[in-house]
Amino acid sequence: QAERLNVGLAAPDRDEMVKALRANKIDVHLVDPFIKCHSVTENDNTLMDQVMTIWNEIAEETNCAIILSHHFRKGGNGESQDAFRGASAVVDASRAAIGLTKMSAQEADSLGVAKEERRFLIGVDHPKLSHAPPAEDRIWFRLNSVTITNGEEVQAISRWRPQSAFNGLELSVVNAILDDIDRQSKTVKPYSPVANNDRWAGHALIRFAGDHDVEMDHDQAKRMLKAWFDSRCLEKRDFENEHRKSAKGVFVNPDKRPQSFSDQNHKHR
Repeated sequence: QAERLNVGLAAPDRDEMVKALRANKIDVHLVDPFIKCHSVTENDNTLMDQVMTIWNEIAEETNCAIILSHHFRKGGNGESQDAFRGASAVVDASRAAIGLTKMSAQEADSLGVAKEERRFLIGVDHPKLSHAPPAEDRIWFRLNSVTITNGEEVQAISRWRPQSAFNGLELSVVNAILDDIDRQSKTVKPYSPVANNDRWAGHALIRFAGDHDVEMDHDQAKRMLKAWFDSRCLEKRDFENEHRKSAKGVFVNPDKRPQSFSDQNHKHR
């Protein structure tokens, strides 16, 4: 087979690999790093496609999931399939491509993650799907130091989920905030959805949280409003202000208001 395709796996060869996977009833086989399993030019699409054909055949014959750990190009990130190093045939011939990406400063800001914590967080993307999910919907993992039996510390990952924008707020406080926004929307001066406006709705959130002894900063208020706009609990609508000019205001959608603590933390994250 290796001779027919004019390429070969470094060691063991194709047939020995099939025998070993079958004999040991292996369900998942990880090749790390991928570049060490072949000896062809990494940027040659024709040859790399042949390497991928061999691995596809092995997976098919052994009913085993083959994971090829591949590197990114310099400066690449997991959001794009063009980030993977070498020939595009590697990604094209794969059933799925998964990219790991460090959390960006912008993502950390939107999720309320401290600068010193950000370097431990890694996001998972599926670049073959041609889109990256919003930061709050992306699958995240955290690097943790774990002490093993010989006393050494090694890195292990665990699933990490962003804290709810509504952390620390009781449902009664949340509804009081929405009541205030609703009352204000019935005047000629509804709250504004624009953060640099004096009548920004976020100021009302911060004020109500403070009245109930809950500390809230500008970033958390911004995340709460975004969650409400995304879930359509709040809507941006045109209204006529006191100067009879059209402006954008913040209005409550009564059909989308949270009815329980579960609604608050899961539907409006």
